[in-house]
Amino acid sequence: MPESPIDRQCGKTYEQPSLTEINRLPMSAVSVSFPEPEQALASVREASPWWRSLNGQWRFLFRESPAGLPEAVELDEATSPDWADIPVPSCWQMHGYGRPHYTNVKMPFPDEPPFAPEYNPTGVYVRTFSVDESWRERRVVLHIGGAESVLQVYLNGEFVGLGKDSRLSSSFDVTERVRFGEDNRLSVVIIQYSDASFVEDQDHWRLGGMHREVWLTSTEKIYLEDVFARADYDSETGNGRIDMDVRVEMGREAQEGWSISWQLFDQELHPVMGEPESQPVLTRRHHLEHWPRVGARLSREFAGVQPWSAEVPARYRLVVSLVSPAGKVVESTALWTGFRRVEVKDRQLLVNGKAVLFKGVNRHEHSDTHGKVVDEALMRKDLEVMKAFNVNAIRTSHYPADPRFYDLCDEYGFYVIDEANIESHDFHNQICHDKRYLPAFVERGMRMVMRDKNHPCILMWSLGNESGYGANHDAMAGWMRRYDPSRLIHYEGAISRGQSGSEWDQGHLSTDIICPMYPEIHDMIEWVKTSDDPRPLILCEYSHAMGNSNGCLREYFEAFESHHGLQGGFIWEWLDHGLLEKTEDGREYWAYGGDYGDEPNSGNFIADGLVWPDRRPHPALYEFKKLAQPFAVRLISSSPLSVAVRSKQDFRSLDYLSARWSLSADGRELATGELGLDGIRPGEEKVFTLPQADELAGAFDGEQLGLHLSFCLKDGDGLLPAGHEIGWEHLVLAGAALLARDELKPAVAEAVEQGGLTWLSGEGWRAGFCPDQGGLVHLGTTDDENLLAAPLRFTWWRAATDNDGIKIWDGQEEKPLGKWLAAGLPETQMTLVGQTVDDGRVRVQWELATDSHPQAGSFVQVFRMTDRGLLVENALQASPELPDLPRIGTQFALVPGFERVRYVGLGPWENYRDRCAGVWEDAFELAVDDFYVPYIMPQECGSRSGVKRFELRHEKADTCMRIDAVEEPMECKALHLTDADLFAGRHTCDLAMRPETWVSLDYRQRGLGTRSCGPDTLETYRIQPGTRRWSFLLSLR
Repeated sequence: MPESPIDRQCGKTYEQPSLTEINRLPMSAVSVSFPEPEQALASVREASPWWRSLNGQWRFLFRESPAGLPEAVELDEATSPDWADIPVPSCWQMHGYGRPHYTNVKMPFPDEPPFAPEYNPTGVYVRTFSVDESWRERRVVLHIGGAESVLQVYLNGEFVGLGKDSRLSSSFDVTERVRFGEDNRLSVVIIQYSDASFVEDQDHWRLGGMHREVWLTSTEKIYLEDVFARADYDSETGNGRIDMDVRVEMGREAQEGWSISWQLFDQELHPVMGEPESQPVLTRRHHLEHWPRVGARLSREFAGVQPWSAEVPARYRLVVSLVSPAGKVVESTALWTGFRRVEVKDRQLLVNGKAVLFKGVNRHEHSDTHGKVVDEALMRKDLEVMKAFNVNAIRTSHYPADPRFYDLCDEYGFYVIDEANIESHDFHNQICHDKRYLPAFVERGMRMVMRDKNHPCILMWSLGNESGYGANHDAMAGWMRRYDPSRLIHYEGAISRGQSGSEWDQGHLSTDIICPMYPEIHDMIEWVKTSDDPRPLILCEYSHAMGNSNGCLREYFEAFESHHGLQGGFIWEWLDHGLLEKTEDGREYWAYGGDYGDEPNSGNFIADGLVWPDRRPHPALYEFKKLAQPFAVRLISSSPLSVAVRSKQDFRSLDYLSARWSLSADGRELATGELGLDGIRPGEEKVFTLPQADELAGAFDGEQLGLHLSFCLKDGDGLLPAGHEIGWEHLVLAGAALLARDELKPAVAEAVEQGGLTWLSGEGWRAGFCPDQGGLVHLGTTDDENLLAAPLRFTWWRAATDNDGIKIWDGQEEKPLGKWLAAGLPETQMTLVGQTVDDGRVRVQWELATDSHPQAGSFVQVFRMTDRGLLVENALQASPELPDLPRIGTQFALVPGFERVRYVGLGPWENYRDRCAGVWEDAFELAVDDFYVPYIMPQECGSRSGVKRFELRHEKADTCMRIDAVEEPMECKALHLTDADLFAGRHTCDLAMRPETWVSLDYRQRGLGTRSCGPDTLETYRIQPGTRRWSFLLSLR
């Protein structure tokens, strides 16, 4: 490998933290130049004669360390067997070189900063290109969008430059090394681990390569270097103001007579100003009294502008041209801007004068097939699903995103926290005080701001993530505040105390927001009640979405909406980061840390999103959607039937939505109608009376009577089609009656001993009880037909969720799973004490024991035949020495063929007691297969709460088993898997669906919470040991 000049002088450039670049150009806003303003206005970069993509196939050489590279990258890559083709952009691990490595906190190698490990994957990329003859007298710039973690560039055998920071671009002026009329040979050497890796210790896959776009651009020798347009909005007057700084590079000898011409266009590209305005370029002789570079400063006010917000992302197109002394346009560029103001007042973050609620998510860049390479289609997919589920804010965790992502956020309306590529989690409070890393800290923040400064979607600059708090942060924040006072500064580390807690009243120099991670709800509420800190509290991470998760999200939203100073937050995180793999027999699954032999690793902690890697939503995302919907509905009166609709918008009336109501009884639609939402402005409420529904509502006695209101887009918005449902409300006008014990009349049923079983007979069917095992072992219409594949048995164990405890990790002893395993709950022994028959009833009693609790409790079931079926009365006595329990309930299996379920309860998707705001009570029907939720790590899934009736139908035989809750609802599910199957599984491909149907009838399941990284479920959703009684009714039809 040819040595760079700095290598010869100073040794290993990839182990020098103060060396962040060599010959890299200063960062500027991303733009493309065009010959004419009209072309710039259209801004199709491929149409510019001065832009050329270098994406595509490159030649590639892989080595396990920089020392393993050949003496020169001039090796004949066309004939050497060590070279192969690889696409750019790409991550080389996704093409078979090296292996993906996932860690969360711990560095993937044991060295101390700033030293790189001996095993240090290194790649050499080579391609040839020719340069258009029209570029000969012009300047030529190479742009590399992102490479992990340090790159060195060579052109035609000569060293060009070096760059660090994996998530921001490096650009180099290659004018002096480009050859015209012949092929140019470009070589890029990428070393995966370096001193920079210690400040890029984020919770994601470590993947080497050029993962963003590569291109060439060309400019005149005098050119537009940068444009910074600050578009302010005054909510009181409705007027806007643009203050614009334009930098022009003229070289050493500045010339008089150059000027800047500019024009503003509205979103439909109509000019806002009558004619373009012009301003002379200030040369260096003026710079001391004006500003430090050659350029122009322009300002203008505009009356009656449309402000930008996430609800109404009104954009304006700004076209800027450089004009020569002869009056000729030398180049033109364009950018989108939006008028908006961000400020903190009275403990509120205000956008255009309104305190907005951040309904946000944290988003990593990830593709399950390409790693860190995310194309525009996948970016749009992310935003489409976010918009469909009422997400309005994004934190670019934990680094700046691809620049195209911000264009889309500007266009479609999302509030963004733009985060610098800084995380030193493993050396949490060390590197932030290390002066060797000061240039890297400041430069990473500076370059992010310089690149992204023109985007209206960005409300806050973040100094990074989980990097402690030190002078390096304050230096970075100071530069940001001076350069861009129009935005706020965000940094959680400034209010944290090491990794052990927080001090929310500190860190004013480096954060304008109180932005903690994973606080308890009561701590937030207590803070706003007792603190006089003027900053609002916005959670940078909360409701950790790992596996079957996001319990108590409703309580967070209730706190946000009811306490001044709480303004929402950003759920961790948007998507599971699984990598798509196949078993030898072709079954697909998503891999996580450790699956590639990567050590150390953090296992499935990378699978902690609201959507799967293919962007399908987890059930929890429906909970978020309901809580985040932009309206509220309440029942005013049942007779006459009237409802009130209140807008929860900040800027936009509800005119953009249509509303349809539907009255149903036990899932059957009875009547429908429309509501007119026009004129409901932000914060206002309108009452609607539904006389037709009122007339029908009284005609159905004993059925589940519900009024469902669906709110949909009238028109498409670029991401979502017309008719997309934004939200809903379901009002239960009359609930399906729960069975009361006194409604059940004893049947004339004598217990009969036959064939070694005790039998109770119903109307056309029989129930058999085993005196040896105890309990119900047979259900059927004849003695020979038994629909039970496994008997009815008590259970208090479940296949642990990730929040119960991460089952493949050590150190989970204090989590619920650790306590349950210590208590021996999975191996509970049930010893039959006795089964007695008396007056047509069967009473069975078991003693419960575990290895650590010989007297864990007792369980009693009493069976009696009634006029409606077999009443099952259950009583549990759990020892107070036990921890709080995973569940209390019963299970049994049905023979193959029971494939359809109809139930009355909360649905239609999976829900639990602490995650049931996004479901409604009604009658639902689904296949048994649809109860299974394929979380990347198999675990408890599929339950439905609030169940009053649960029916399982055989797909061929005309047989239906029905379970009715007695006195209070149950929690039920049906799967082709057992709890043991789920708990043993490590990937979805480990699970083999059983032919029988396993039915769970739970008195209670423990809530989900978010304890994989955050608070446990609230006390009200836990199950403490003690005495519990519940009943249900079994029948065959």
